Amino acid sequence: MKNIFPTFVFSMLFTAAVASPQVSNVAMSYEGSGTVKITYDLEGEPGIVLLDVKSGDSSIGDTKIAHAVGDVNRKISPGTGKTIWWSCSKASLDVEDTASLSAVVTAYSLDNPPDVLVLDLANTNSCMFYKSLAALPDGGLENDIYRTSKLVMKKVPAKGVTFLCGSSAENPAPKYKPYLASFTYDYYLGIYPVTQGQQLLIDGQTHSRFTSGEDAALRPVDNYLWGNIRNWKAWPGEYSLITSAMGCSIGKFRRFGLIIDLPTSTEWEYACRAGKPTLFGNGTDNEAGMDRMGWYSGNAGGTTHPVGRKDPNDWGFYDMHGNVFEWCLDKHRDFELEKRTETRVNYPGESETSSSIQKTLRGGSCAKAWNECASHTFFSAAWDDATFAKNYSVGYRVCVKAVIP
Repeated sequence: MKNIFPTFVFSMLFTAAVASPQVSNVAMSYEGSGTVKITYDLEGEPGIVLLDVKSGDSSIGDTKIAHAVGDVNRKISPGTGKTIWWSCSKASLDVEDTASLSAVVTAYSLDNPPDVLVLDLANTNSCMFYKSLAALPDGGLENDIYRTSKLVMKKVPAKGVTFLCGSSAENPAPKYKPYLASFTYDYYLGIYPVTQGQQLLIDGQTHSRFTSGEDAALRPVDNYLWGNIRNWKAWPGEYSLITSAMGCSIGKFRRFGLIIDLPTSTEWEYACRAGKPTLFGNGTDNEAGMDRMGWYSGNAGGTTHPVGRKDPNDWGFYDMHGNVFEWCLDKHRDFELEKRTETRVNYPGESETSSSIQKTLRGGSCAKAWNECASHTFFSAAWDDATFAKNYSVGYRVCVKAVIP
C-alpha cells in the first residue's frame, strides 16, 4: 500500500466542562481508486469527530472534504483504530500528484458541538454533524434532499449574548415593546420551516392545503395546529415528557435522542434578526428588502412557495420572513414590561396556564403585508385555532439546545 502523505496532523481544540475527548495517532494513506484512508485513536469522553484536509498550511475547503464516511461527522465513542474513508476523486483531486496533504481530525465535546446538525428523516438513527453548510455532501443545499429526506439545523451563537427584542428605537411600534434578553446556551434551529416532504417522512401526512404541483414536497407545511405538533403537552412543565411513542410530530422528531421542540418566541426572534436591529435579517427596513427574503402578499400570488428560493438572513436561515407563520412554544407579551431595562435570562415569553392559552406565531406569511413579516412582529392564536391556520398558512420549524446527550 502506497503512503504518499508526509505530514500527519491531529487536533482537539474544544474544551468542555467535563473531560474532553482527545484525538491521537492520526495516519493517512492513499488506498487507490480515488480513496483515502485516515485512522485515529480517540481517548477520554465521547466526542463528535470531524475531518479536515490541508495542503501545506491551508485547508482544501469544506466542500472538498464533504464525501467522508466511517467514524466521522457523528458522535464517536472512545477507542483505537477509528477509520475515516475520504473520496478525493469526488473532490476532483488527483491525490497521487499532490505533494503534501495532511489530515486534521477534530473531536468536539458534546456540550460544544459543530455548527451544523443534520437529521436523516429516512433513517431513524442517523444524526450527523458538519463544520459548515458548505461541508454538506451530495451537492449541499442545492440538492433537494435537504428539503425532503434530510433536515438541516444550524447552531445559533446565543450563549452569553444580550440583545433587544421587540421594536427598536429606529423602528418604533407600540404593540411590540422592546425588552432585553440573554441566553445561557447555544441552540440549533432548522434553516427552513419543515416541508411537506419532510413531514411525510415524519408521520405520513402533509398537514397542508397547497399540495398540488411538482414542487409540493418542497413547500412548507401550511395548515398545522400547535396542539397536534406537540400532543397538547403543557409547556414548560411537561416540556421533556413528549416521547417518540406519541403520535405528535415533536414526539417523532425525538426518536433521534434529542429534546427537539418548537423554539420559544425569543429564540425565534434572535435567530431571525441575525444580529441586526433592522426589520429584516438582511439589514434592511423596506419592502425591497423583504422581497429579497420572503414571500408575502405583494409577491406570493396567494400561495406558499418552496423553501430556500429567497435569500437567507445573514446567519443562513431561510424563510424567516413570510411564506408561512411559524408556531412558537410560548405566548409572547404584547404589552409593555414593567422593567424594560432588566435583562430576562433565557426569557421565553409567557408560559401557559391553561389549555386555551394563545400561542405566538412568528414571521408573517404569504397572506400578510411586507411590514407584518418583520423580525419583531407577531400574531397570536389558540393552539387549536384551525381557522387562523387555514386562512393565513401556519407551519413550524424545530429547535434544540446545542448539548448532545
